[in-house]
Amino acid sequence: MNLVLVRRGAASVWVFDGDLGRYADRLLAAARKAKAQKRGAWGACRARLDPSGAFETRAKTSPATTGSQGTSCMAGYSPCLPITGDLSCAEVEAMGKAPVRVTGDDPYRLDEEGDGYGCE
Repeated sequence: MNLVLVRRGAASVWVFDGDLGRYADRLLAAARKAKAQKRGAWGACRARLDPSGAFETRAKTSPATTGSQGTSCMAGYSPCLPITGDLSCAEVEAMGKAPVRVTGDDPYRLDEEGDGYGCE
């Protein structure tokens, strides 16, 4: 039943106390696939795949701004970050935009220390 829920995007994977357990590989693969296919919560919400914590989701609607090249930017970040379901620091770094100044809400949860900078 757990695997079915994860495949549908109705649940995610949570590893308790670092113990992966016998089905972790299958569950994580199903969660990654559901996220990539935007199934369930992955498509309806902004959600982060983080097996070390609870499955947190947020509404997709967020105010947007327009970047200097006419692109849509997620409000609250400088430089401009694209509007997407979720964004990790690895993805921000791959875009060459790290570190990021967090100027408002932090919907991507990039500012772990709460110091106004993410992906530092």
